[in-house]
Amino acid sequence: MLFYLFLTFQVLYTVSSEISCYYCPYDENGFNYIITDDNIPTELRNCSLKANSKQCMIQIFWQRNPDNTKITLIADDNEPSILQGHKLQVNIGYDKTGLIPIWEKGIIYECHTDQCNSISQLKRLLSSLMITDNLYQLTYLLNPVLPFQGEWCYRGSNVTFEECDTTIPTSSCKQCILSGMINQTRTELCATCSTNDPDKGVLSHQMLFNMIDRTKTTFWLIMCGHEDCNTPAVGDSIRQKSDISFDFDKFFHTDNKSTSILSMNKMTLLFVGFFLKLFH
Repeated sequence: MLFYLFLTFQVLYTVSSEISCYYCPYDENGFNYIITDDNIPTELRNCSLKANSKQCMIQIFWQRNPDNTKITLIADDNEPSILQGHKLQVNIGYDKTGLIPIWEKGIIYECHTDQCNSISQLKRLLSSLMITDNLYQLTYLLNPVLPFQGEWCYRGSNVTFEECDTTIPTSSCKQCILSGMINQTRTELCATCSTNDPDKGVLSHQMLFNMIDRTKTTFWLIMCGHEDCNTPAVGDSIRQKSDISFDFDKFFHTDNKSTSILSMNKMTLLFVGFFLKLFH
């Protein structure tokens, strides 16, 4: 029995590792407009198909003032960890290092099937992704008020996903921080302050979509120097003003191969779980 289990894992490993991915180098495909599913180019420059890759990825990064979009296709030779899988990460927010906050949006798509980071796949991703972005309404929180007062920062924590020191002396605080996470089972918040000299303000909302079990996890972050800028209510506003959703049915319905892959991944997990219980 152990021999058959070993053989099965070898077959699964071989199948998963023998994939081809598109490779388009960073900075080779920049466009001076905001790319959407309606105007995405049909071809990218200086691209190739790399065999024997371990993981395929798509990265797309948008900026405004001036409008700019960069697309990168990655053929990763590194063996993916157990934490990696078929997933989509979406981030939207503002960085402020000067007088004007800089708007940024980005997605990272990871997959492990043959040629799964194609332009047609990117078009399906964009057409299935829905974003309502009104975060600009909160950018006033990134305007630092001087002199900074440490008592402006709200304190509180119930986090397990990161360290959160809420006991920093008020006199040592130089910037307020709020980070949060919501998944299928819990909501976690870390509201504290930083003792480092602030080099920028940050306002960010990120969503992680698991394509295998169709679940989502949301993260948010604000680093600011404004009174009451890191309260839990601000976290609620960040999520409300930057709604990020993904239509799994639309994405998989347009690609029968992807639907089959999804079913196969679930069966593989059940199969592995059965044998783990059998030999536990």
